[in-house]
Formats: sequence, C-alpha cells, structure tokens
Amino acid sequence: ALPRPAALFEGATQRLDRAAERLPAALRATTQVKRLRLSEVSAAIRPDAMRRILNNARRAMAERAARHQPRLLAREIDRKSKDLTKTYARFSVASRAQIGGWKHRLDALERIRQTLGYTETLRRGYAVVRGDGDVVSNTKSASKAKALEIEFADGRLDLGKRPGAPLRPKPGAKSPPDQGSLF
Repeated sequence: ALPRPAALFEGATQRLDRAAERLPAALRATTQVKRLRLSEVSAAIRPDAMRRILNNARRAMAERAARHQPRLLAREIDRKSKDLTKTYARFSVASRAQIGGWKHRLDALERIRQTLGYTETLRRGYAVVRGDGDVVSNTKSASKAKALEIEFADGRLDLGKRPGAPLRPKPGAKSPPDQGSLF
C-alpha cells in the first residue's frame, strides 16, 4: 500500500506550525535586544559625550606624540581634531534644526489654541453674558438674575443690580401658582 500524499508532509507541516507559533515571541525578543543596543550606542552621540570623546582623543594623541615622531602625530592630531570638529558642527546644526522645528510646531499649536478660546469669538462680535457671576445662555436665566454683566472683546460692561429683579428662590422652594389675569 502506498502512503497517503498528505502523510508525506505531516512532519514538515508540524515543524512549520511550531516555528510559526514561536515567531512572534522571537521577534519581540530580537526587537528588545536591538532597542537596548540602540539606546547604548545613541548615548554616546550627545554633545557633552562628543566633547568628552574629543578631549580624550586629544589627550591620547598627545601621549602618542610624545612617544613617536612629533611631526607625523601632530598632522594626525590636527586631522582628527578637524574631523571631530566637523562632526560636532554637524550635530550642532542638526540639533538646532530639530529645536527650531519643535519651536515652529509649538508656535503653530499656540495659534490653534488661541483660535479655540472664547476671546477669539468675542473679537468676531459675540458677547458673554453673566448673571450673578455665572454664564447665562438663555432668557429664562437672564430674567432670574439679580445682576447682569456683558463681556465684549474690549472689556466688560457691568449692568449691576437690576431694579425689580426677582430674588433667587431658595433651593427646593416651590414657585407660587399662576393666578392668571383678573380682567
């Protein structure tokens, strides 16, 4: 009897399935290792670290120059110093550009924040009405208020205490029943 065609591939299929199950965990572990290595390497790129490296390299070169031919080492020191100075200058330009980009973005966000405030609405001709210190948004609340104040774009207008303004009812008190017209 000949083996079934599917039976020929069962072992390979199972190995492939097991490898597929382990793949996400392996990818996460590899990513963490690479992220750690990147953070270790990127720590040495900061300007203070670059200055420290430059100073250490200068000291090491000076020590070598004392032991070897001074003329050749002086050229090498100058060349490496120029290379490090150029690298530091490039990093300085890049950091200034990045900070400039951040500042530009913050300025744009501040402009958006300003347009979303109610003071911009006031500049377009609207007003904020307050009754007894609270914002009033309808005639019912305005008619019950003892004092009204209107805020415009250029300042506030205090209408003060209004004669005949109703007293605020105590919380929980019932309003008197409507008697209707006597005529």
